[in-house]
Amino acid sequence: MNLTRLERERIQAVERSGLMDGRTRPALDIVARNAALSLRASMGFVSIIGRDRQHAVGSHGIELPPVPRGQSFCHHTIAGLEPLVVGDTRIDPRFAHNPFVLAEPYLRAYAGVPLIDAEGHALGALCVAERYARSFEAGELLSLLRLGDMAVRLIESEARECRRRLAS
Repeated sequence: MNLTRLERERIQAVERSGLMDGRTRPALDIVARNAALSLRASMGFVSIIGRDRQHAVGSHGIELPPVPRGQSFCHHTIAGLEPLVVGDTRIDPRFAHNPFVLAEPYLRAYAGVPLIDAEGHALGALCVAERYARSFEAGELLSLLRLGDMAVRLIESEARECRRRLAS
């Protein structure tokens, strides 16, 4: 894969964060839970997108194994600066053939916001999902954006702690 300079820098920022180690973070589980509750969704998750895969570092209502980046809904979310909202995944050509739509957990609706660090890199996404098609209201998306800001602060704190441990 031929990566752009910006994508190489984004991947380096993800690697520096220390979050692709396969562990979930309890504080990010709480953010995912609050996102799901705020948007009246059964699932919420905080994902980090590496070069080839997505790793859930926080979740509520769903256990997500590492996912190939090409199958990741959040891969599409980090491509922009705005929330990504999909009211019915079965009719969106980006997702209609996705394994998470065609089989368990049968995702039908999705809303996600990119998690952009202080350097401008989209490290991952805060997302909610549902097993039935639905819309999301503007106030719900505002809540998701605010919770996304909280997730970024927690991720940056974790990255600082990771760098501190490596330096000592």
